[in-house]
Amino acid sequence: MRSLPILALVLTVHIATAPRSYLAAVEGKSSLQETSDPCQAWNRMVSGLSSKAKETLAGERIVRGHGAYVLSDKLVSDCRLRNEIGRYLQKGIGGLIDNEVDRQFAARHSKEIVGVLRHIWPSLSDAKSWASDGTSHEKYALLVAPGIQAADMLPLVGEILDKEGMDIEMVFVMFYRPAPELKAAVFRQLGKAEAKNDIPAKIYSLALLHRLGERTAASQLKKLSSNAGLSTLEKKLIPSLLAKIKRGETLAYSDVEDLEYKNDRR
Repeated sequence: MRSLPILALVLTVHIATAPRSYLAAVEGKSSLQETSDPCQAWNRMVSGLSSKAKETLAGERIVRGHGAYVLSDKLVSDCRLRNEIGRYLQKGIGGLIDNEVDRQFAARHSKEIVGVLRHIWPSLSDAKSWASDGTSHEKYALLVAPGIQAADMLPLVGEILDKEGMDIEMVFVMFYRPAPELKAAVFRQLGKAEAKNDIPAKIYSLALLHRLGERTAASQLKKLSSNAGLSTLEKKLIPSLLAKIKRGETLAYSDVEDLEYKNDRR
């Protein structure tokens, strides 16, 4: 069973305003600024990598460096932007995108950032080392990072949802920033859950669909509440969701998270 306390903390930090940015604290510079020749800076970062890290960079186009991710020149051709996106990714994973400069950078380069994420996201690419560098849960914070345009990010979120399914990280992301544009993707997950009789995934999907404005979700939850295969927790959780819906309240991640952490399903 997986846990998301670190991701929850990261996303909490995303909406807080820290007194200093990560780079200012580490390098004594303003956020995401390049103060030397960007191509020389990138070459120095690559030169400082171990032989194994250089092999990873060549094969997977990203590797974790000191204080920033190092991106391949095949992934982003412009040296300055390559370095800035590498630092942006590191800050995003650490929950340190905390100022207007970072948000403006993300807004200006929204398409480029999403393009990089699409090429390196573990379930969509061969960048497997990025999935095993100790920050697997925290990477999902990048999917809701402030500044990135929804029109750019939502198609990627839909692709990841299709690939990874209704797991707890994606449930968190979808509740954190609900988008009606992803309703079709959630319906696809509901279909898969029904085919597999995956009751937790059914509950996640229906709760999300209701959050996204789907009027039939409540009646489907009510029907599911009579399923003989429900666990003890699920028998209590579904009525609590229905009661909240009846009161006209908005469903939230906290309403369903016990399915991951406390479910007594065998």
